[in-house]
Amino acid sequence: MTLKTATLLLLVNVGIAAAFQPLLISSRSRPQVSSRKHTPLFATKEDVANKFDITSKYLSSALFSKTASSLALSLAITASAILPAYAVDAQIFTNDYADPFHPLCQRHVEVFKDGKSFHYSGTAVGPKGDTVLRGCSAQEIKDFGLRKGAFDGIILSDNRISAGDDIHEGVWEPANSASTTLGYEDVDGIRWNDGNKWIVKSQSIAKVKGDKYVVESKSGATRVGEVIFLAYIGFSTLAGAKGVYDGIQRKRQQQEA
Repeated sequence: MTLKTATLLLLVNVGIAAAFQPLLISSRSRPQVSSRKHTPLFATKEDVANKFDITSKYLSSALFSKTASSLALSLAITASAILPAYAVDAQIFTNDYADPFHPLCQRHVEVFKDGKSFHYSGTAVGPKGDTVLRGCSAQEIKDFGLRKGAFDGIILSDNRISAGDDIHEGVWEPANSASTTLGYEDVDGIRWNDGNKWIVKSQSIAKVKGDKYVVESKSGATRVGEVIFLAYIGFSTLAGAKGVYDGIQRKRQQQEA
């Protein structure tokens, strides 16, 4: 979550800097109105003072925007590096998950308001206790039957989740926070002691391979598309805000004139 927050902060602040950049450019390259009849050889003190006032006003706005953007980016990077070391909000476990070991089976965890306990509900195929890894495809349900299951557990202070049965014991693993090669390190989810990782469902896709359904994390192209979409929303919002600001400034200038 911290990496997502850092990315959003980066997009917003880059947008702010981009919005103010035209002001800086216009203040440096403001066109000069020439007149053959009354063009003085040297600029008057009043001309210099006026030009300095205009330039400094827009320059300070642009520099302030860039400084704020750099500061926010530094804070976001620092937060993304530091925050994962501390306990996460227990409610982060509340999600629908995709289970790569049991594709298409339902996995839902809901943390109670006390933040110390949770309730799990889901589906499985075949008899309880069966060690065969089956999914919940239509054919598997037809062959082995669908059953529902549920249990309660606790949230521990070290980002761990436990059902107390020595089986469902895991830890919250944010995207790109683990150096393991067990799979799905690039998405948020719960990493169980057996190596399996339940993936937050919004970050996974189900695909058919042969006669089996498998769960995969979203491709890099999909993630790039999501980033571009968020950037588009951010820049559109900033452009609208800048348009309102420019309108107010024009109206004020007209009133002063």
